[in-house]
Amino acid sequence: MKLIRKTESYALLFLAIVFLFMSCNKDDVVEIDNSFPPDYIVLKELYDANSGNTLGWNFDDTSMKSWGGVT
Repeated sequence: MKLIRKTESYALLFLAIVFLFMSCNKDDVVEIDNSFPPDYIVLKELYDANSGNTLGWNFDDTSMKSWGGVT
């Protein structure tokens, strides 16, 4: 009886370890696009989050010099 419980425990431990490794994929890593300045990324996210804004920023200008209200 104890042998069966010990075997069941090892089987559950094995399945838990297999599940752990299967759930840890490389796809879980968030890659940051480093081709834009950090300020640009944050300000674009802020702009996109406010659907009613009328700033009219030109997102082709990565220097942000033409963006009104940005100092």
